[in-house]
Amino acid sequence: MPLSAARKRKKMNDRQVDSTRLEAIERYAILDQEREAAFDDIVQIACGILGTSSGMITLVNAERQWFLSEKVSEPGKPRWKEASAPWR
Repeated sequence: MPLSAARKRKKMNDRQVDSTRLEAIERYAILDQEREAAFDDIVQIACGILGTSSGMITLVNAERQWFLSEKVSEPGKPRWKEASAPWR
């Protein structure tokens, strides 16, 4: 069944958004950097506001996922990447 015009536009728009996101990740050159206290603070604040025991800030580029900060309530449990399906 052919895609409707709206679905075709959305699919094209999703590719544009993904391309823009990947370009921004590359431009900021933040992957593989040391962890920063500011990101840890953001995770702590978000966990407090949302009442969760775990949280993380991650970036996903075309090949992998990078954890900028994470607070894990149960060490040894799989992280998101290992526990989920591939994003592509």
